[in-house]
Amino acid sequence: MSTNPVNNLTAAQLRAAADLRDQIESLEAKLLALLSGGSAAAPRAAAPAPAKKKDGRKGKRALSPEALERIRAGQAKRWAKVHAAKDGGAEPKRAKKKAGRKAKAAKAAAPTASGKAPKRKMTAEGRARIQAAVKARWARVAAEKAAAAGSAPKKKAGKRGRK
Repeated sequence: MSTNPVNNLTAAQLRAAADLRDQIESLEAKLLALLSGGSAAAPRAAAPAPAKKKDGRKGKRALSPEALERIRAGQAKRWAKVHAAKDGGAEPKRAKKKAGRKAKAAKAAAPTASGKAPKRKMTAEGRARIQAAVKARWARVAAEKAAAAGSAPKKKAGKRGRK
């Protein structure tokens, strides 16, 4: 024998129980509407509120149709520029510069007969420019130090300097 009382009910009793449940739910909805100040036709189970994000906003932000159209137009313009460059049209400056650098790097890194890329060497001219720049910098630092020492008031001697 089963312990569940629902199994022992007749069809008429089950229908009456279902009707009672519906009445209870509608009365609960009316009570909720009265207490919250809403309408009596409040839904049976309220939908959960969207989760708040850390910055206090609720849910996703929506873009206006105008904003979406501006974004689409800008992206189409950028793609048109890329495709024009591929089709042999005028290349954008950045693409030209990048292509030049890539070609230069590929030429410099071209493997020799031994299979290795040649070691990059600094020219004498480049080395001289760097040395001149370093000397000029240190001369400027020394001049600033001398100027600061000449115009700064002399410090009093500390405890060790006193007699």
